[in-house]
Amino acid sequence: MRLVCAVTRYEGTSLHLRSVTRSDMGAYLCIASNGVPPTVSKRTELSVQFSPTVVVPNQLMSAPLGTSVTLRCRTEAFPKAVTYWRYQGNMIMSNEKYSLTEEQEHYRTTVMLTVNHVSMCS
Repeated sequence: MRLVCAVTRYEGTSLHLRSVTRSDMGAYLCIASNGVPPTVSKRTELSVQFSPTVVVPNQLMSAPLGTSVTLRCRTEAFPKAVTYWRYQGNMIMSNEKYSLTEEQEHYRTTVMLTVNHVSMCS
């Protein structure tokens, strides 16, 4: 368990963060004030690199013949991972049978594969 706290004031020229995790990602402000206006600040952004994780919310899906079904896969990674779908050893590309969409939010990506006109497996 990681204790997360907000530091409202820190004096010094360096801020040392130990054992950073993805929850430490974000903007940090360096603020200088000596009682003489104006107070000035500079912002710096911390990015934490980490390997991909994959979550498939529904690992078993079914659909009536001739209908469409959407499969979802959620990944977390920084930098962003290359995510794609495969079927019977072949990479799936968007066409009349398959529709690929992607939603991105920070280091989280959800990729959706819609299979149109579901047919029998061979």
